[in-house]
Amino acid sequence: VKGLPRDFYPTSENLLWWIAGQIGLGLDKGWTAQELGLTTTTKWSKISIEETCTSQATLTREEYDAKS
Repeated sequence: VKGLPRDFYPTSENLLWWIAGQIGLGLDKGWTAQELGLTTTTKWSKISIEETCTSQATLTREEYDAKS
């Protein structure tokens, strides 16, 4: 994956933080990312990954903003 650090440890939590960071590069500030074909603002409040049918990892915007 482009931009993923070589020493990235693949846990669900780490993946959620990385995805949030990618969104935080400017897409949520109204910038456009022509290389991705996006022309609208990306807003988010929660990112979730369903790991199995009974397990889910979630990162809220409040958690992300508090640590970044």
